[in-house]
Amino acid sequence: DVASSYLALDWGPSDVWKAARLWRHDVTAGRAAGKVLGPQQYVEVRYEQLTSDPAAALVRVCAFLDLPFDARMLECALP
Repeated sequence: DVASSYLALDWGPSDVWKAARLWRHDVTAGRAAGKVLGPQQYVEVRYEQLTSDPAAALVRVCAFLDLPFDARMLECALP
């Protein structure tokens, strides 16, 4: 899905294969930077965890940011 979303960008790649390679490159670079930064400065949230257990994902992000978790964060306001 992320690779396909790159195609809609004016500056994005011209085909899905290039988009997939760009996505893989971006994720790899982010993870490498995260290893250098360490767990005090980097937290990774996988999309699958966010969608399957959003409360647990947000509790972990809040702990990382030293912010209190509030269940209202799980509310979704759609237009």
